[in-house]
Amino acid sequence: HTPRKSLVMIATGCQGEPMAALSRMATGSFKQIRIEPGDTVVFSARVIPGNDRSVSRLMDHIYKRGAHIIDETVDKVHVSGHPYQEDLEIFYKATRPKYLIPIHGDYRRLHRHKEFALKCGFEAHQVLVVENGDVIEFDGSGTRILEKRVAVGRTFIDEAGFEEIEEFIIRDRRHLSEDGFIVPIVAINEVSGELESVPEMVTRGFVLSSEDDDVMDRARELIVKTVQESDHDERTDWAVMKEKIRVELKRFISKQTDRRPMIIPVIIEI
Repeated sequence: HTPRKSLVMIATGCQGEPMAALSRMATGSFKQIRIEPGDTVVFSARVIPGNDRSVSRLMDHIYKRGAHIIDETVDKVHVSGHPYQEDLEIFYKATRPKYLIPIHGDYRRLHRHKEFALKCGFEAHQVLVVENGDVIEFDGSGTRILEKRVAVGRTFIDEAGFEEIEEFIIRDRRHLSEDGFIVPIVAINEVSGELESVPEMVTRGFVLSSEDDDVMDRARELIVKTVQESDHDERTDWAVMKEKIRVELKRFISKQTDRRPMIIPVIIEI
């Protein structure tokens, strides 16, 4: 029953996070609260680099609902979410931790945090400055940073089964997106090991300039030469023949075009 002009709401979502309260208010999907004409929305945080498009889209939705926006471009409304040194000192005295591991920020800020902690009474061995991937060991004799490190970074999830996608799959997808792929199709007689027809070349995402029009023709000639110069046992062993064609074609394409498409030879037994 509070009049809207006397009401202030503090909401999450200043960086345009799609499921945050402010984003849902702006799109009308928040059941309890809606942004209405005449409302004022104050963004009391700076836009984190990289979130510009999300925040801009959020502001567009707010303006479409007839609200007014105040952000750092309009007035000095930025409020830091980080504590001052005095706040940290109070926190240390209240909790009296045995060990301190500064987090959040680049290495120089972590180092300065350690310097301040030493001024507050911590011993050097009590403050660990670590980086992503470092392994910290705690036991009865104390704590230390081990020499071994672990791999860290983004984890990609398959939306179909919500399972983690292995690194080699990500590498293959990146490879395909950058240079495309070539599928040389080779028909070989299963008895004699001789070529039955001119090799076909199927490409996707692999673009050649007008100056490279004859590259594919020369690539076919290379495949023919590779098969003919192989002995009978190699020509009738499809696994060996596929690898020989892949290696020779990869070397040729890289030299001629300075590109490295994924090459997947296909051998048809006739």
